[in-house]
Parts: sequence; C-alpha cells; structure tokens
Amino acid sequence: MNNTMKKVSGTILAVILFLTGCSNILSPAPDAGLSPAGTPGTGDQGSLVRVQVALFLGNGEGTGEPVPLNQAARGTLASPSAAAARTIYPEHFPADSADAATLFPGGLNYYIQTVNEADVTTNSTAQTPVDDAFLLELGLRYRISVYAYIGAPGGFSESNRVANGVSAIFTVSESTPEVPLILAPIVNAGSGFYTYSISYPEGVTAQVYLTSAGNYYLGDPLSNGTASTVDGVTTYALTTETSTPSTYYLFTVRLTKGDKTAGRSEIVWIARNLNTHIGGDDWVFTDDDFTQPLTADPVFVNAAKPYSSSATSYEFTLSNTVDWAGASNYPDGTVWKVYAAAAGSTLATGVTAERPSIYYPTFNLNGVDADDDGNPDAIPGGDYWVSATRPGAVESARTKLAIQVAAAGLADTLAGLIQTAILDGTHTGNYTDPLEIALTGYDISNIANWQILLPVIADKGKYLNLDLSGCTGTFIPGVGVLDVGGKGYITGIKLPIEVTSLAAYAFYSFSEFPAIDLSHITSLGNYALAYTYHLATITIDRADPTAFTSIAANAFDGRTTQTITLFVPLASVAACRADSVWGNFNVTAKGTPPGLGGLVTLSGLAMTGQPLTAAAILSGSGDITFKWYRDTTSGTLLQEHTVSATSDSYTLADADADHTIVVVVSRADLSGTVQSAPSAVVTDTVQLGDTATYWKLTGEGDDLTLVISGSGPMPATGMNGSAAPWYSSASKIKHLTIAEGITTIGPYAFCQSHRINTAIVIPDTVTSIGDSAFGYSDYLPGITLGAGVVTIGIEAFYGVHLTTIDLPASVTSIGANAFGGSALTTFTVAPGSPFEVTPYGFVIKTETGDIIAILSSAIDAVGVLDLRATSLTAIPAAAFINNATLTTVLLPAGVTSIGNRAFMNASSLTTVSAPGVSSVGSNAFAYTAITSITQGAGTPADGEAQFPALRNVGGEAFRYMQQLATVSLPAVKTLTFYSQFNYSTMTSVDLSGLVRYSTQNFEFCPALTDLYLGATPPTSANAGTGNENFYLDLFDLVSGYSNHSDITIHVPAGSLPAYAAKNWPGADGTLATITSGTSNSIDATFTFVDDVAP
Repeated sequence: MNNTMKKVSGTILAVILFLTGCSNILSPAPDAGLSPAGTPGTGDQGSLVRVQVALFLGNGEGTGEPVPLNQAARGTLASPSAAAARTIYPEHFPADSADAATLFPGGLNYYIQTVNEADVTTNSTAQTPVDDAFLLELGLRYRISVYAYIGAPGGFSESNRVANGVSAIFTVSESTPEVPLILAPIVNAGSGFYTYSISYPEGVTAQVYLTSAGNYYLGDPLSNGTASTVDGVTTYALTTETSTPSTYYLFTVRLTKGDKTAGRSEIVWIARNLNTHIGGDDWVFTDDDFTQPLTADPVFVNAAKPYSSSATSYEFTLSNTVDWAGASNYPDGTVWKVYAAAAGSTLATGVTAERPSIYYPTFNLNGVDADDDGNPDAIPGGDYWVSATRPGAVESARTKLAIQVAAAGLADTLAGLIQTAILDGTHTGNYTDPLEIALTGYDISNIANWQILLPVIADKGKYLNLDLSGCTGTFIPGVGVLDVGGKGYITGIKLPIEVTSLAAYAFYSFSEFPAIDLSHITSLGNYALAYTYHLATITIDRADPTAFTSIAANAFDGRTTQTITLFVPLASVAACRADSVWGNFNVTAKGTPPGLGGLVTLSGLAMTGQPLTAAAILSGSGDITFKWYRDTTSGTLLQEHTVSATSDSYTLADADADHTIVVVVSRADLSGTVQSAPSAVVTDTVQLGDTATYWKLTGEGDDLTLVISGSGPMPATGMNGSAAPWYSSASKIKHLTIAEGITTIGPYAFCQSHRINTAIVIPDTVTSIGDSAFGYSDYLPGITLGAGVVTIGIEAFYGVHLTTIDLPASVTSIGANAFGGSALTTFTVAPGSPFEVTPYGFVIKTETGDIIAILSSAIDAVGVLDLRATSLTAIPAAAFINNATLTTVLLPAGVTSIGNRAFMNASSLTTVSAPGVSSVGSNAFAYTAITSITQGAGTPADGEAQFPALRNVGGEAFRYMQQLATVSLPAVKTLTFYSQFNYSTMTSVDLSGLVRYSTQNFEFCPALTDLYLGATPPTSANAGTGNENFYLDLFDLVSGYSNHSDITIHVPAGSLPAYAAKNWPGADGTLATITSGTSNSIDATFTFVDDVAP
C-alpha cells in the first residue's frame, strides 16, 4: 500500500448512539472512538473519515426528516400523536442500545464504490473494515453504501436485510471529511411481525385495531389477542408473532366501561423480518382514564401543532377519524369544544359551529384576552383535549391534542428579529438590500440549531446578512447537507472569532453570499465552500494567511478560484501568490482597491471566415470590455467591444491566417486586466488525418459550405457523427463542395449530413465512394456522379431522397442497398455499362441479375408483379417496403433469398409464389395481408403458407400476419431469437425438422392450437445453461396480453418416449399445465399426441 492511500472509518453504526442528547445526526461526538478531524489514524498515512449514521424516522405517509435514534425514542413525547407520530421500534432497535451488534445482529455489509466525474459508479466492492477503517486512494471520488442485517452474524442474505444507507460522494484528501450516512428502513417490501399488550381494569370492553396509516376508517377490530385477569387487572395480549406487510400502521385501542370511554392511537412502523412489540406503560389504562361520556363511536385523532410562544390561534385538521354509526362524520350543527384537562368542564377556548369537510374536520383553538388589552393572549403550551357533539347526540370522548411545550427558542427569536427588521423598513430584504440580523448566545457548532434557523429564513423569504459573532462554538458543522431550505437567502455571514474550522460541507451550496472572513479559520473540510457561486471575496487578515492545518482539495469545488479576490496584508501578498492553494486566487493587498480576477477562454474553429468566441468569468460587476489582438497585446488590435454580456465574438479574416489570437478583458470598476491564452494558429484549411486532403468552411452564420480539397483519398473511417472535425458546425453546413484531386470518399465520410440541402457534384477524379458515405443525408436532393467513379459502396446513398441517377459507364461495382430507401423515378445507364434497367423498373447487374435498385415510378402502381421470366437470384433488403399497391408476387425459381424488410408493410400483398426460396430475412413479410405462400406446383388453401424448402427464417419474419392460419416450414432446423411469428393469428405450425429453438419464437400468438415437431426433440438455446424451460422459451408471453389457448404438440408415432426422456412436460401422457407469475409468462395446457405418420 503506497502513501497515496488513506484510511476511511468503517465504524458506522457505532456512531449512531453517541448522538444521545444531540439534536441532529451530523453533530460531532466526543466519545465516538474516532480520530479527530485532521489528525492521523493508525496505519498508512492519512486520517480517519468520520461516517455519521442515524436511522430515518418518518410519519405515517412514509416521509419525514432523518433524526437521531434517541431523539424520537419510544415514550419520550407527552402524547402518542405528537410530532411526526411517535414510532414504536422493533425489538431489535432498542433506544438504549450501545453497539451495532445489538441493533443489527446479522451485521453490516459495506460497499466501497468508486465514482467517476460523471457521478457514475465505476467500481463497487464489498469490503470489511480493518481496525475500523478502510484504505482508500487519495484524490479518488468514493461513495459508501451500507446494508444492515438481522439473523446470525455475517448472514448477509436478502431476506435478512432490514435497512439501507448510502453516503454522498466524497473525494479522499489529506484533510478529514465527515461523511453523513442515513440508514432507511425497508418498508413496503416483504413482511414483518407484530405482537401487542394492553392492560385495563376488570369489567372493561376492549377493541384493538391495526389499520394502514392514512385510512379514514378503522375497519374491524383484531381478534387475535387473548385476555387474562390477575388481581383485577386484565391484560389483553398477542404473544404469537403475526405476519403483516412491512409498512406504517395506525394502532388504535378503544375501551368502554359503563357509559365512559378511554383509548389511544399511534403510528407504528412494522419493519420487514422483525417483530414489533406494541406495549409498555403507555398502554396501561386505569380507572382514572375513564372519565369521559360515551357516544356511539369516540373520535380518535392524530393531530399536533408545534408550540410557538407568540401564537394566539391554532387550527386543527383531524385525520384518522371514524364514521358515527354510518352517518356523515360531522354534520351541520356539530359543536366543537376544547378543554384544558382530560376531565372537568374548564373550556380552554371558544367554539366553532361551522361544518367542516366531511373527511377532514377542522376546528380552532383561540387565545383569550385575559389582560383586556383588546388583543388575544398567546396560548400557553401544554396538553389540550377536544370533543365534538353532533345534533341529538351526547358529547364525544375527549381526545388529547399535542401542543409541544417549549421555551421561546431560536425559531421564535429569529422570526421575531426578522419581523422587526421588516417593520423597521431600513432595508427591504431584497437581494441588493438585505436585512441585517444578529443572533447571540446560540451554539452554532450544534447542527440542530441550523436545522431550526434555516427553515425560519426560508419561511420568511427575505435576504439577510447574518451576524453570528455573538454566538458560541468552535466549528461550523456540515450545514450544507441539510435539505431544509433557507441557504439561498443568506447574503452575508459573520462568525465568532472562536470558530476556527469549517467542517465538511459547512457552507456547501450557500450560493448567494458574496464575501466571507476567514481570518480566524485554520481548517477547511471537504466541500466546505463548494458551489458558493456568488462568493467574490475572501479576507484573511493575519500575519500568515497560509497558516492552515488542513485545506481539503475540494473545499472550493464548483468554483473558478481565479474569480475570487483574496484580501491579505500587504506583506503577505507574495507568499500567498506562491502558495499551492491560495496562489490560485486573485491575491490582493487588504485595503487597496480590488483588482480584476477571473478567467477568459476562447472557443471556436481557428479557421478563416469562422467566428471565435471569448467567454469571461470575472470578479466584480458591470460592463466588460473585450479587446482582440493578433498574436500579442502589442500586435494589431483587431476589435474592441464593451458589452453587458460575458462573451464576445470575432470573425477570423484572411489576414489572420498563420497567426494566433489573444483577448484582453477589463472592467471599469476594477483595476487590472485578464488575458486569454493564445488561440490555435489560424488556418485557411485543415488537414484530414495524415492524408493530403483538407477541409475548410466558408460562408457566414447558419449558411456554411464545407469544402474538401487536396489530392488522394480522404480518411477511410471515423468521419461520421461527432468524430467529424467539422461536427461543431454541422448544423450550419448547408452545402458541400468536393474539389478535383480527391480520389476516394471514405466510408461514412458525410453520413447523416442532415442539413446539406443542395445537390452535390462528385468530381471525375473520384474512383471510389465508400460504404454509407452519404447515407441518411435525408435532405440531400441530388447527386452527380463523376466519369471516374468505379465503385459505389454498400448503402452509400441509403435513405437519401434521390429521384434521378445518371450512372456513368465507369461504374463496375455497386454495393447492396446503395440506393435503398430512395424515391428513384429515373435511372439512366451510360452505354457500355455492366448494369441495365429492366422493363419491370429494376436496375440490375446484367451478368448476375442482382437487383441494384428499384424505380418507384415503375412499381408503385403495379398490382401483380410477375418476375418468373427473369434471371433474378435474390430480392434485396427493403425492395418493396411500404408498397401499397402490390397484391401478388410471382418469383422465379432462381430466387433463393428474400432480404430483410423486403415486403414489410406491403399492405395489399395477399399472394406470394417463391418456389426456390431457402432463406427469408427479418421482417421480410411483416405487416402484410398475405393469405397464401407457396413453393410447390399446387395452389395452397386460403390462409396457408407452404415453405417446404425454407431453411433460414429471420427474426419477426412473419410478424403481425393476421390472415394466415397454417404455416408449414418442415425444413427449418433453427429458430433464432426472436419472435418469428409474434402477433400473428396462425393456428397450426409445422416445424417437424426443427433441431434448435430460441426464446419467444411464438410470442403473442394466442390463436395457436397445434404445433408439429419431429421425432427427435429439439433443444433450447438455453440448454446447458440451467435456464432451459421448454414452454416458456417457445411460447413466452408478456404479462398483460391474452394468454395462449390450449396447445397440442404433434409428433411422429412412437417418438413420445424420446420427448419424455428429455423431460418435456406432458410427453409422458399427462396433461401439462404451465402457469408462470413472472413478467414473462404463459398460462396454457399442453397435450402430446403421436399421431403423425413416421
């Protein structure tokens, strides 16, 4: 292990519980057993990376904020329905657990993932920490994933996994990052178990409900518990673990005793594979609880409001309510009352009589004017009870509401300061005129205070300069990772002089503040000031500004540091400029006018007639002056513009050839200038590879001409798509000129030139046009072939909308589909050419009869195409694709192959005679209306395809043929992937010569009833892989489509034993019913019969 490696802490779950008493997962823990930030760990060089973990707690909707384990511990809140609905933990998650082994006895499985600059995982390995640490390579980006398991130690099986967590991406550096990681329970996947226990006085009737959280009605009570009474106390318990889907539930208890009621409800998380026990002191009821009058159905609510010392009114909306004996929940005339006690008649507030919504009843709790000042007083914190009385009914049981008791805290203080500042009117709170807010006495090293502070700022929606110099603390924690809003409203921040460290992610993505004083800071963690987009100045006013104990390499990620002005004492300027970190900033003496900092970059093609663009990222604000020079700033001034934009362009002139260009920028309000690096040497042409051919662009704007000149062949490959040197201007190239002297146009040279819209002339010096040279150039209207062209490559002009071709006599070779996809109406062949145009409108090679092109004008109106008198040997790919008039095709016996898509979507085609065809390409007859295909002398029955000589069938060759009932392919030995017959309606297929099949050959063929196979069972392409499934391979169906009907497999007499020996279901004489619940499934029965004569 070399010294480029460093340790990353593997002590993850051990970090959870040292958070007891802290108010957020990212607070540091003094007793965690990890090396402090910036100090060496044990082993190789580097220091431990602290990985801080907590469990995610949510409300009944499955949402919420991550909080430390002990901060939402069982039974710590005054009401079961307070905060985010208190969670009862499963037995394996005790609140007082001290180690990971108790929390997750199965252990933790760590994955160290290497992450590239595009945030894509490039490597993921499971690792075990050594001495609670991992060794990771300096400078690389990582992410840590953790899986938590129950069961036996090391039993990392999927069924035992109960929680997952993944850290943010971090870069290993010499300084120590803090990596937060939140374990989230796996819910809605698999099942968990629950037990419960409640106790109440003798003579009480109890009902227990477990309802998916969020339901409006409780449904039927559970009946799986058992009651036992000892000394006048009844315990109703379920002791046998009962399975239920893993998710959040509402657990409700209703108790009645005489004409009184009691009860409670609470959100419970039931985790998969774990037993959740619901019980304890909170579920022990005494006679004192039965003080409220009985109604037909007491109301249980799950409502809570956070306490505010200044609040004079609360509005409650009830959820999880139940219907009153079938009537609407709260009809007109319902009276709401709020009490200050569980018993008695002291009304806490007034009453609302309006009708609330039927499913979410609302009511108000209002403060009273006890001091007679004409204003309602603030409502004291504490517990309140609500009741409802509908017309003609007695008052409902009182149900506790939770109003959290708390002293006036940071939220109230900050909200009050902001409100005062707004009312003061000195500042508007806009970005250019922020409020000035000072807080004192709060610990800003406690991330919990930031969790309170930032949402208040977000809620107020005002920009502010935040003075924290009167607060306490020694470091700023990882505030930037909090997802609570508010960071974008802080336009300035002042820290206490006791703060000496900005921890990892301290001010990450604090995008709006323009300046920060680091005079007392000696440590900057990972991403501490990353993505602070408006940060323009940093001040370090001390004798040695470079005296930092650690600065993470990515502390300023997302920023171009040259654009940030660093103010330091005059005596320190030279040292800072020479520093490996601060030398990358615009170092300026403190107290002097700021100098211009930034970066200017040039982009564009350094070719005469083409524009170069200068883009400036600068400090300061205001207009920018761009000065363009030839070679150096003492050279010719070519152009000067003062603009409000951050970029400027200059079009290169002929006189700029063989020179470089530099740009100098300045701003009126700042001293100094920023200069670009020189451009590439300007040329009038650019060499193509190592050939003697060149290219250049002429024209202006969006109307450019690409000129190819020189002598000899163009490069053979690599000129298509983004590899073309003119690619950046491709969308503007409308014309192409190929000069005399070029001998070869390379493969793909101008493929997909979608913007060229004028005809092209191939000069006489060109002898060869490569494969796909102009393919898919779909706006190219015409081409003139030079007298020297000898070879035209495969698909050279495929997809080009040519209508006319004049073929010179020099052409001796034309590749397959050279003119495919065109709309040729005229094809002229020069005297002496080895090609000719037949009366059928085919362009063929005279010697072989091979079809080179087909004139659309000759066949578009043809119904019956009789080619039996020709010497054709093949029908090329896409020959008659999309033809709407052909009804009958009669091929000569010499045609042995039909190419891919040859008759695809020939929508009127019904009859094909192909006596010599042995090979059919993919989609050859797809989407046609063919009712008969024959190879023999006889006429097939309507709906019958006879292909006795056919040996090779391409994928989807007979796709969506809705008129064929019977297909005979006795000579086909292999069906390759995929779906030769899918979406077709044939009922019978003869594959009696089949030796090997693949998957999905009969996908979506619900009408198929009879399949004929040979005496030797064919094998699946999956045979030998352990994945062979005879029927799923052949008849695969995607779930959601109609299944196959029952299918009979016909084999020669006496061959059933051979199929049975190969374990084909049903071959033993039984009825094979195949049902699969996977996404690729069949549902059919298969019967074997040996009724075919051998």
